[in-house]
Amino acid sequence: MKTISLAIIVAAAVTTLAATAQPQFPPNKPNLPTPPQPVRGLTVKPDLTVMSIKPRMLGAVPYAYVCVKNSGGANAGPFNVTLTMGAPAPTGSPPISWITLVGDMNYAPGASAGGFTCNDFRLPGNALPNCVKYTARADSGNVIAESNEANNMLEHLGACLGEPPLPASKPKLPLTDAPQIKPVSPIPDPGWAPRPILGPRP
Repeated sequence: MKTISLAIIVAAAVTTLAATAQPQFPPNKPNLPTPPQPVRGLTVKPDLTVMSIKPRMLGAVPYAYVCVKNSGGANAGPFNVTLTMGAPAPTGSPPISWITLVGDMNYAPGASAGGFTCNDFRLPGNALPNCVKYTARADSGNVIAESNEANNMLEHLGACLGEPPLPASKPKLPLTDAPQIKPVSPIPDPGWAPRPILGPRP
């Protein structure tokens, strides 16, 4: 009996040692994306770009919906966007080119990195302007230090339904270009005769 018990104890010890000798591997972890590491000496900045200008009617009121994207790697604080509209090309005789400021709007609180921000600009009149060119410029006050300062502007040609409009106030023509009107000679009355000039009475 002692021999059998000793053999069982030895076998158990060998099994325990074999189990302990197995290499221990850490549990598998999911493959997570490695966050981008900042490059030494390189400052990450925002990059504001006007992505779209969409004229639209909200009820009976015309607007232009202007969206700006921050394509940079850093957040951008509040900034201004200006919107102008004008003739796409000089028109009339003599040719006249015109442009007017629609608005200068503050885009607060700004745009996060990779994010969008949009606003509606109220257009003049009660209908969408006909055949005008819209120009929007992001960060018009140059308050945001960007990685690219040359891509802040976007132009958009509105729908053309006929001749482009003339400016609200036409320039005055110089006097040399004013039409010359000839004086009209009076038609003499056939029954009219000059009266004699009477001298002083004696």
